[in-house]
Amino acid sequence: MHRAIYLSNSANQDFQAIIIPSGAWEWSQIWSLEACRAWSSMSAIQTTHDFYKWYKSASTGEWTPEWAKVISMFFDSYATKVSAGESKELYNSTRPNEYFNKNLWDKFNIGSNWWIFLRTKDGKYTSAFNSNENHAWITEGKNQGYEVISAKPGKVWHADMQASRHGFEQVKTGVTLSVR
Repeated sequence: MHRAIYLSNSANQDFQAIIIPSGAWEWSQIWSLEACRAWSSMSAIQTTHDFYKWYKSASTGEWTPEWAKVISMFFDSYATKVSAGESKELYNSTRPNEYFNKNLWDKFNIGSNWWIFLRTKDGKYTSAFNSNENHAWITEGKNQGYEVISAKPGKVWHADMQASRHGFEQVKTGVTLSVR
């Protein structure tokens, strides 16, 4: 039996999503060779946990314009695109996403916790959160921004109003930090 994670989009905005195993996996080990090249300028990131913490800082002004550009290029190349009205599978335990190191897939696929990284297609808003396998999420508009809501068990379009919600933060870039 395969395990999966889905994202349904009920907002009037396109979203991009990547998913990585949660924890402190070596950053360079989880990626395919091509994906690893895309991250080469971000040498400060050593583990998946480092990336999670850094990505969550998008609204604090810690991102440089260069970092925002690397994120944009990576998401444009590798992310699952979910347009308004669509529902797509972000993770399937039977096959790695194209950006994963296929040689180590079985090793980090044994866990049930994954980090989901979302961004609006225009790159102005981001969200990052933990998800278990066999779970679905729904993006929605909220005031001037967006949020993602947990779906009812076994459903991809029915929000569980009593369950988890995660907001999107507006990206702010600064110019004083350096990647290297």
